[in-house]
Amino acid sequence: MRSSLAKILHFLIINPPKNGMAMELNRQWMGVDLILADF
Repeated sequence: MRSSLAKILHFLIINPPKNGMAMELNRQWMGVDLILADF
């Protein structure tokens, strides 16, 4: 699960959607990814 979640997060970060809401969501996902990286 961890690896598939990381792939999704990294895909979103590398290929960010173009609208503002998605960009905000992207920042939240990056925070989640950093939190998960601690485990």
